[in-house]
Amino acid sequence: MGKSKKESLVVDRESQKSQIFVCTHERKNDACCAQSDGFEILKALKEWSKSEPDLKKKMRITRSGCLDRCKEGAVIAIYPNNVWITHASLDQLDEIKMVIEGELD
Repeated sequence: MGKSKKESLVVDRESQKSQIFVCTHERKNDACCAQSDGFEILKALKEWSKSEPDLKKKMRITRSGCLDRCKEGAVIAIYPNNVWITHASLDQLDEIKMVIEGELD
């Protein structure tokens, strides 16, 4: 059997969406985003994104592993803007959405 031909590397800057990473990392005996509403925030933001077609075109909300800021509560990172939201909670969902929308404009 011969080798299959490798695809050429493609760099696509035109269709890039903003990435919203929500940490859902779990630690057994230590502070972590999973204990600080990480999963609940992720679920709420994904539902919001699906209900807003114009926003969904601009962003992708993704679960992430550890972002190495465990002591800062639930953490959300917005890329490529390099914006970090820390100490996030479900009670602040409207404020979180406003920050995200502001970064997409």
